[in-house]
Amino acid sequence: MRDNFNGILIMSDLDGTFFGKHATIIPRNVEAIKYFNSKGGRFTIASGRMHANLSVAGEVAPVVANAPLSLSNGSYVYDFTAKEIIDPVFLADDIIIAMIDFAKKHYPEVSFRVSTTEGFYSEEYVGAYKGLPETNYHILPMSEWPHGNWFKLVFSGTKEQTYALEQDLKNELGPVAEFCRSGHRLLEIQAKDCTKASRIPWFKDYYKKQGIDITVIACGDFDNDKEMLAAADIAICPSNALDTVKEICDYCLCDHTEGLIADIIEKIEQGIIKV
Repeated sequence: MRDNFNGILIMSDLDGTFFGKHATIIPRNVEAIKYFNSKGGRFTIASGRMHANLSVAGEVAPVVANAPLSLSNGSYVYDFTAKEIIDPVFLADDIIIAMIDFAKKHYPEVSFRVSTTEGFYSEEYVGAYKGLPETNYHILPMSEWPHGNWFKLVFSGTKEQTYALEQDLKNELGPVAEFCRSGHRLLEIQAKDCTKASRIPWFKDYYKKQGIDITVIACGDFDNDKEMLAAADIAICPSNALDTVKEICDYCLCDHTEGLIADIIEKIEQGIIKV
């Protein structure tokens, strides 16, 4: 049995991994993470979400995370205690505008929004972000959006529309940005070389400066987690993960509804997961 978790950082995706169905919090996970943290472990969230909408299913970050958060698919790190955005990487305005103009012309049924330091901007409410406070969700003509602080562009439509749009944008504009998905209906775009995986060296360096060599255990279930899982020291997915995700993981454990993170912590303590 392991008696502490010093030097271990668990980096978890939210939807389909840490959360249960419909973005519910699994009490088993929360209790296990509290125990893990009390024994020297570190837990963080690596999500496509922004800090403005982490609390959709409750104040999850302050409850469980004792490390900075990797948000907007690696576009920035967030210190929840200080409420500070760290090391932001913005997607160029002209790239976003060109992509939106293309989509408006060729895929008029597809909705879009951008994530910024000031919250979300859209010309209409998009998808799951209905219900966010008006201070975080701004509905304005694109010509009135502020510039220079855009983290991520998200298109929302049918699966067929978003996959076709992705291929057309790549053909039209070339490799100018990173494309990924947290679901089949959502196409997410951030700055070139900016992914969940790109933040792993940041965390290693962050703790190295504190004299700590960190082993990163990454957890995820979908396409936008693949690069992070491949770059981590140990990759773990829930049983509900895509088959292409399972192929690159070291361990495949319980379904996300049953408490994946708790499973991981128990198996580290038991020596089943070797760190």
